[in-house]
Amino acid sequence: EKFPVREASTKTLGRLLCYQLQFGGSTLQLVQLLILASRDSSTEVRRRSLSCIKAAAKINHSALATHISILGPAIGDTLKDSSSPVRVAAERCAVHVFQLTK
Repeated sequence: EKFPVREASTKTLGRLLCYQLQFGGSTLQLVQLLILASRDSSTEVRRRSLSCIKAAAKINHSALATHISILGPAIGDTLKDSSSPVRVAAERCAVHVFQLTK
């Protein structure tokens, strides 16, 4: 089981995405990798990927919004996750990515 490696990798991808959003640069591949992590077999990796996407949306929503066509379905899928912590993370992520009000 490589769970700690996958979780650490996901966290690092999230930090890199936040950096790219702050200082400019391509973000498509990072977003795609975080979406892939949101489908991981580990609930912690799925939750971490959603938390990273949420953090990125808080930093620069407009830049992240360019990827809404791939983020929307991925976040929507995680809202139906069997794990409650993942569903809660998905709800929080959706609030920031889609700029919803509670």
